[in-house]
Amino acid sequence: MNIKNKPMISKVILNKIKEMSEDFGIDPNVYLLDKVLLSDLDATSKAVELARTAKQILEEAKITESKREASEYIWTACVLAIKAHALYNGKDIDTSEYEEVWKYKLELERKLDDPIVDCAFRHALTMFLNAHNDWAPKEDIEKSYEKVKRLVDLVSEIVEA
Repeated sequence: MNIKNKPMISKVILNKIKEMSEDFGIDPNVYLLDKVLLSDLDATSKAVELARTAKQILEEAKITESKREASEYIWTACVLAIKAHALYNGKDIDTSEYEEVWKYKLELERKLDDPIVDCAFRHALTMFLNAHNDWAPKEDIEKSYEKVKRLVDLVSEIVEA
């Protein structure tokens, strides 16, 4: 065994992460970020990290060849942006409860008074659906990417200020 190479995450560990995220009913990426990697941060720092991560995940969506992966990344970025804004405003919404995410989206929409909030969320919902069914044409995935990117950028400007 050569330990000089980059450490690898065991498939057993990856499967456990997937199982635990399924128990919470959330995407494994969101689970890892929210419940493990950022759990020790204060709300403001966590909001900043979630916003930055949402941007990075969108970049992954842009370069992946898989329509399903791109769709999942777009949905995840949207959820992370909404949670980032909630944390920034002192609310810790549970991302495993999609109803909570949706309700906070309405609050975010009222606070920002910007139609992109609703538009991006609805596009992200179609990407959530597509991540499980792979029905959407590439052009619609690209449109959804652009809408969600606008939301992520808007939230990032607010929480990183």
